[in-house]
Amino acid sequence: MMAARGARELSQADVKVTMGKDPARAWDLNDGGATVWIEYPPFHACSVRWSASDVGNMDAYRAVADKYEDAIGEFSPIDPMEADQNDIHIRAVGEARTLPDKTQESLFFFEQSISDPKRRAAGETGFTLRFVHQYAPPEPTPQN
Repeated sequence: MMAARGARELSQADVKVTMGKDPARAWDLNDGGATVWIEYPPFHACSVRWSASDVGNMDAYRAVADKYEDAIGEFSPIDPMEADQNDIHIRAVGEARTLPDKTQESLFFFEQSISDPKRRAAGETGFTLRFVHQYAPPEPTPQN
C-alpha cells in the first residue's frame, strides 16, 4: 500500500536510528517530512510522524481520536508524560483501554523538540509530531 502511494521505504539502518532494537518498518511519504512507521511485537503500533514549525491546533486530531474512542468505548486518559532524552524534550498525552486479555490499546500524541540551547540558537526550533495507535502487552505481575 505504501509503495502504491509513492512512499519510499526507509533502510533498516535509518529505522534503527529511531527505533533502536525494536523491530519496525518505516516509509517516507515524499511530502516534505511525513513518515509512517509500523512497530512489531512485543508492541503492535503504527504511527505517523512529521516535522512542523509549531504544534498548532489539535482540533482535527481530537475529532478523529474522539470519534474512534467514542465508537469503541472504555478509553480513559493516560497520565501525561514529559521527559528529556539527551537534548530532546518529549511530551506525550493520550487515552487507553484495557482489553479482556489484559493488553492495552492506546492512542497517543507526542511532541518532540530540541532542548539544547546551542542547537536551538542554530535554528533547530521546530517540533516532531507523532500520532500513535498501539496495542501493548500486559504489564508484568509481581512474583510472590
